[in-house]
Amino acid sequence: MDLRALHAKYRDQDSPSVELQVKWLKRLGFEGQVVDRAILTVYTEIEQGEKDFKSGGELNLYLKEVAEGIRKDDLTAYVSHLEKFEAKLRKKWEGKLPWWKRWLGVKK
Repeated sequence: MDLRALHAKYRDQDSPSVELQVKWLKRLGFEGQVVDRAILTVYTEIEQGEKDFKSGGELNLYLKEVAEGIRKDDLTAYVSHLEKFEAKLRKKWEGKLPWWKRWLGVKK
């Protein structure tokens, strides 16, 4: 996939190059892997004819929306993983007396 060739159709003052789109997304706080996935998703849609934009600015806004969606999905998966991990630890700890109760000889 030639990103520059796909971008050439939308090149204007608001979106002069793909490289500047990457810098712009990173400046907005998106991690590199989120930027990569967003760029590939959007330009694949353009290449397959699923998306067409009136201007480079419109392309940039859509690119930002896709990056936000990817970041949201990643964070949702991360939180879900943390909840499962915490539940596993809680199950492991339940039924055991805390160390200080064992040390003091306190029974449940």
